[in-house]
Amino acid sequence: MIGKLLDKYELIQELGEGGMANVYAAHDSKFDAKVSIKILNKEFVHNEHIRKRFLAEARNMYKMSHTNIVKVTDLIDDGNTVAFVMEFIDGETLKQYRDRKGKLSDEEINAILPQMLEALSYVHDRNLVHRDVKPSNFMIDNSGRVKLLDFGIAKNTNPGSDEYTQTGTHTQMGTPMYMSPEQITETKSVTAQSDIYSLGVVLWQFVTGKKPYNTNTLSSFQVQMKIVQEPLSETNTFWDKMIMKATQKDPKSRYASCNIWLNELKAISNQSNSHTQEKTVFDSSIKEDPSISKVQDKAKRENNITPNNPSQRKKWLMPLIIALVVILFGMSWFELTNNKTSNAETEKDLDRSCIDQNGNVFDTVRIGDQTWMDENLNVDKFSNGDPIPEAKTEGEWKAYSQAGEAAWCFYENDPKNGEKYGKLYNWYTVNDPRGLAPKGWHIPTDEEWTILTNQLGGESKSGAKMKTKDGWKDGGNGTNSSGFLGLPGGFRDYDGRYFEYLGITGSWWSSTESYNALSGSYWQLSTNDAKCESGYTYAKGGGFSIRCIRDQYPNTAVLKNLKWEGDDNNGYHTYFQKINNNEWVETHMKEKYFYEQIEFKNDTYVLKDKNRTGLYIRISNDKCYLRDTNYPKWTLIYFGRWK
Repeated sequence: MIGKLLDKYELIQELGEGGMANVYAAHDSKFDAKVSIKILNKEFVHNEHIRKRFLAEARNMYKMSHTNIVKVTDLIDDGNTVAFVMEFIDGETLKQYRDRKGKLSDEEINAILPQMLEALSYVHDRNLVHRDVKPSNFMIDNSGRVKLLDFGIAKNTNPGSDEYTQTGTHTQMGTPMYMSPEQITETKSVTAQSDIYSLGVVLWQFVTGKKPYNTNTLSSFQVQMKIVQEPLSETNTFWDKMIMKATQKDPKSRYASCNIWLNELKAISNQSNSHTQEKTVFDSSIKEDPSISKVQDKAKRENNITPNNPSQRKKWLMPLIIALVVILFGMSWFELTNNKTSNAETEKDLDRSCIDQNGNVFDTVRIGDQTWMDENLNVDKFSNGDPIPEAKTEGEWKAYSQAGEAAWCFYENDPKNGEKYGKLYNWYTVNDPRGLAPKGWHIPTDEEWTILTNQLGGESKSGAKMKTKDGWKDGGNGTNSSGFLGLPGGFRDYDGRYFEYLGITGSWWSSTESYNALSGSYWQLSTNDAKCESGYTYAKGGGFSIRCIRDQYPNTAVLKNLKWEGDDNNGYHTYFQKINNNEWVETHMKEKYFYEQIEFKNDTYVLKDKNRTGLYIRISNDKCYLRDTNYPKWTLIYFGRWK
């Protein structure tokens, strides 16, 4: 492309590459000026849905005139080429700036954040929600001027606009790490407060110099659960008040607008040593959320807490809003086997059948410490009841793939294949926030697939134990000694052009996203060998089978030596252990605290502290809550699990 002429523009340098478009530096021969050009990739030029979205981005940006927003100056649409021209910014993205600098100083944040708020305030005043606020979507030039760019998934919130519904009511839009809870769970309810939440996450990164979630170890699904369920950890700076306000789980509890946030920011007194000061002066005319102020006041009163006093430290923790995640993902429990053997013997879990959202009943199989479905998923709707589109033709399948939207099909569109092999799904269905797995189950990660194969002798041997005794071509049958019942269901090409390898391979999506954002990870059995192999990636538009694994919450009623381990957001570790019928002991930082068990119901234990009046603990599978005179409502203090 370098050297190519587009109208009066000569491409001179590639600046960035994206999933749908690339950005180039170019020379404007008419005005002898340097510009930037965003060019839609050729494979999407004739996709009506993507083309329309791309042109909407150009028109939205062209209408804007603000010093903190990149200006669009021209549009090229000649049938085979679709592109728009922007002012050239001599600088770097805020992501590059942050990666280079690490933690930003208060002075740097005070110079950058107001410009980001100004830009977003201007956007919101024009009935637009950006939906992808993140450091890489802001440029900073050599003079320190910040510019907002990339309106590719912006939403017009004006019901009278032609672009109001163009991205679809239930389409998940945004970058997972910066998404607001409602972008994950209620896509149709996304408002300006969603951008405010994302900017709160960006501010947290500026202050800490870190990512809020470890995407190297967490799947997209796990990141989404944390966004919905957990608050960001405190930075122990005066920025915490703003971050806490901006990232409230309930949009109504956040800043009502970017202007209000900006006014609060301007009202902060000049603080030369703000990282170590404990008090921040705000304009008293700014209306504050009473619940936030109450927590801040309590924190100030308790400034003398020490790590050796866990009861005081617990009071520091902000109550978490957990009801939503309970509704979304649910819970279930499995019995912990006491009869493990070195070769990971399996047993049929006949008394714990699974019922999916379509009403299908699955038998399950326990392999080592895991419980798996023993057949492929075969549902046509998400856990919340929304239908998953069936894509039969090549054009239908390709359209859903290119739009990044969920779809399913039968192998060769034959329902008889579905009866035996289940449905084939693209990867976008796997990690859709509406949930594909039945309640109490989830799509396994690469780590969980690895645990499975290791329990069966490793990747080189496990495949034979997972494959069925018949149905595989060319003598490739297995022993099925694991009970996994792996069938060769084949796959569908990401463009929808062909189906292939029925009887030869069985391929299952993992929920782990590959290093390439356009690809997903999958695991495969083959007729050619005894392996269950990992390390494969394929375009997310491909159609593969899906297996589900049970959420690992044990039935504590049958656990011996009952013990629960947990950590809080600050990394402090604790143990709760049952020492007789009604007595428990907590071990924390070498100190012990004793409790009386006063209730056990629905796998939840309620404990009463024997020495600290009015202090109660509730342990419920993966979470531990505290209630006392200061926090009359149950407050989440630890995440953990039964041992």
